[in-house]
Amino acid sequence: MVVVWGSIMVFHAACHDFGGLMAVRFLLGAIEVCAAPVVIYILGSWYSKDEQVSRVAIWYTSSGWGQAFGGLFAFIVYQAPAFRWQALFLFEGGVTIIFGVAMWFFLAASPTDARWLTEDEKRIALERCRSNKTGTEVWKFNKSQLIEAFRDPRFYLIFLFLVSTGLPNGGLTVFGVAAVIGSIVALVIAKYTNRTIAGIFTLVLSCVGIILMFTIPATYHASRYAGYVLTLQFPISVLFVITFMTAGVGGSTKKVAFGAVYQIGYTIGNIIGPQTYRESDAPNYYTE
Repeated sequence: MVVVWGSIMVFHAACHDFGGLMAVRFLLGAIEVCAAPVVIYILGSWYSKDEQVSRVAIWYTSSGWGQAFGGLFAFIVYQAPAFRWQALFLFEGGVTIIFGVAMWFFLAASPTDARWLTEDEKRIALERCRSNKTGTEVWKFNKSQLIEAFRDPRFYLIFLFLVSTGLPNGGLTVFGVAAVIGSIVALVIAKYTNRTIAGIFTLVLSCVGIILMFTIPATYHASRYAGYVLTLQFPISVLFVITFMTAGVGGSTKKVAFGAVYQIGYTIGNIIGPQTYRESDAPNYYTE
């Protein structure tokens, strides 16, 4: 998946019109949609429940770090006299392909699949995750687990939650440095309370941010920007939904099903979100 994604990224450099760019962007999204279910499965197989919150946070906030440093890198490269935008796609796609090849050799779906572990080390790794009931899972379709997933109310709650958080995500630029810092704060709160309280805390922050953006006059740019930063904290709540799926859902097929509905809800929300911005509401987009 990673190698294919990187290859499609390289193909961006060959595009010369809007149609070509739309085609490769569509393929890029079609491949990327596999990421969340796979990560949920792997993290649940390798780490104990207590460890999964921090591991999920590292993966989840990597998008924010990518935006922060990716934009800076692009700016630096842009300063080169012979800069061409295609160079960014060739470089980033090439690095992704190399990383994907490395993952083929070193990233195992579970301890039992790790070729670089001895038999004793595999047993130790499995014992660490015995309480998860995930360490010995295998990549095999199980019809009964799929039916069990469809009968689980949490399956549909996660879908609705991801649609609702995807709606504003489709209209706002998120996952920047502010979201990374917010994730660290949320992790500290989760450590001393629980994941539910930490998730609710980030949603409350976002509500406060929205109120500030609506009520503070447009001339107070810094204050309104502070409200915008607070608004960007809402995606962090999804982090705790992911930790629930890695630690609270057993069975390989059921876990993949939960990961799939997570991604579908997220995608639907992001598709609908931008459509709520009407041209007649510009520039503030206060819907009447």
